[in-house]
Amino acid sequence: MSLLQFLFILRVRYKAFLLGFFVIAALVALTSLRIPSYKAESVVVVDATLPDPVAGFVLAANGPGTYLPTQADIAASDYVAQKVVKALRMDQDPALTELWTEHTDAQGDKVAWLANVLQKHLSVSLGKESNTITIGFRSDDPRLATQIANAFSAAYVDTNIELRAKPAQDSATWLRGQVQTSQNRLDQIQTRVADYRRTHAFVESVDHIDVETNKLADLMQQLTLIQGQLYAANSKRQLAGDSLQLPEVADDPVIAKLRSDIGDARARVAEASVDLGVNHPTYLQAKSHLDALEAQLAHEQQVSMSGFSRSQSIDKAQEADLKTAIVAQRARVLEINQERNELNVLEQEQQAAEAAYQEVSRRYTQATLQSGSVQTNAVVLSSATQPTMPSPGPVIYAALAMVLGTAFGALAAFYREITDRRVRFSRDIELTAELPLLADFCVPERRTWRRVMSNPKLLK
Repeated sequence: MSLLQFLFILRVRYKAFLLGFFVIAALVALTSLRIPSYKAESVVVVDATLPDPVAGFVLAANGPGTYLPTQADIAASDYVAQKVVKALRMDQDPALTELWTEHTDAQGDKVAWLANVLQKHLSVSLGKESNTITIGFRSDDPRLATQIANAFSAAYVDTNIELRAKPAQDSATWLRGQVQTSQNRLDQIQTRVADYRRTHAFVESVDHIDVETNKLADLMQQLTLIQGQLYAANSKRQLAGDSLQLPEVADDPVIAKLRSDIGDARARVAEASVDLGVNHPTYLQAKSHLDALEAQLAHEQQVSMSGFSRSQSIDKAQEADLKTAIVAQRARVLEINQERNELNVLEQEQQAAEAAYQEVSRRYTQATLQSGSVQTNAVVLSSATQPTMPSPGPVIYAALAMVLGTAFGALAAFYREITDRRVRFSRDIELTAELPLLADFCVPERRTWRRVMSNPKLLK
């Protein structure tokens, strides 16, 4: 169908068109007059870049692209609507209670049902290229619309604070137990450290550890010295072969004096034997004196040899004692080092427990501050004022009546045309007779509209 055909049908069926138009226009007018609707709006500004004064991070960490739509959904949520119902004490209103009983037979949650009713008349929209949220409420009572719109704004701001404080409160409750647990563990470790220090008071003394270590070093030095002496003595004995050739025996001044005296006595004995003979008293006296000197030399050599052997025995005894003392001292040093290591482990556990306790205490303090904070990044920019004109206004209702009336009138004209179909165009003859049209005669007129209307061929 062409535009000219459409206009021709409206011209022919103008009565049906006008009837539909005026009926719809009258209905819209009556609706606007009988049920006036007032809309009150409150504007809330949301600062997505405001940092948290306690934690220090930005509240809108994910950016305004997702943060503002989320805030709009929160403002229109059931939770906020239920807070409005409780704040305005709508659940205690007898009329609303009767209405709830009538619709639900007193089944279900009255607050949730009233909140659902409020949400049907609530509108939440985001500002264009701005961080504002407009909260509107529509009602036939302008005062009620204003009151509920402001209540929704206040409830949204309170919910914004509560959504930040509630996780902090839960964290503070959990961290309180962790602080107590950490403190108990720290107390236990501190008690263990104190008991260990009291039982092993010398462990922490660095001087004592140095003294014990120096004792071990001195004992090992003495052992080395004794072993050197024993090694030298054994070497001397092996090299000498005979005890008389030992340096300790040969170099003895007494023995050396006796050997010198024996040499002189032997010379006198030899001289007496030649000059006087072996039976002469002088010879016998010299021989007796020589024998006494040799006996004394043998005795002194035996004494010197005994002293050398006794010195070796003493050195061996000292070596054994030093070895025993070194083993005991080494065990003592190892025990002190082990106890020192155990104390270091306990001190490290104490430091770790102190660090854990301080960290948990810091987080508990932070969570406690956040749970009591009233800081929010949502502020009511402008409260709703009582509207004086219905919304939408007369101009909007008039435009709505024109649009709906025109559409319904066109539908009425087409319906009338379909129910009462007539031959108006040459194309209608072909469709009705199912035969081709051979000729079409018409008389043109000067006026364009009449010429078009009288020449159906032009309407094809």
